[in-house]
Amino acid sequence: MFQSQEFRRELEFRLSEALVKRIEMDTPYRIGPRRTADAVLTGEIIEVETRNLGNDLETDLPREIGATIAIRCRLQDLRSGDILLEMPKLVYQTSYLPSTGERFTDGMTRGIDGLAERIVENLETSW
Repeated sequence: MFQSQEFRRELEFRLSEALVKRIEMDTPYRIGPRRTADAVLTGEIIEVETRNLGNDLETDLPREIGATIAIRCRLQDLRSGDILLEMPKLVYQTSYLPSTGERFTDGMTRGIDGLAERIVENLETSW
């Protein structure tokens, strides 16, 4: 469902999985094989960026790191070929705290879940 231009691998698979779960949990729609689908959602992770939000005063190590995930996606009606929804750039920001043991993957999990929720919110307005 999603692809990625990022060097960080597997984020696209995690986003696809989170999106499937969110669609099946929050909407009356179901995910099925493309050959029997009425519409298809495709997308791409176009950017993942991290930045230091603050250092510990004693150790000068990062206390909080911000992460931004940017995607683009499209919902297309397979029967008519019409584009039902086009999101050229959807951005989600999150952060994680290395000082408490959180890692990049923890921040990305929150970011991916948040993105999946936002995508479904946008899809519901178009449905």
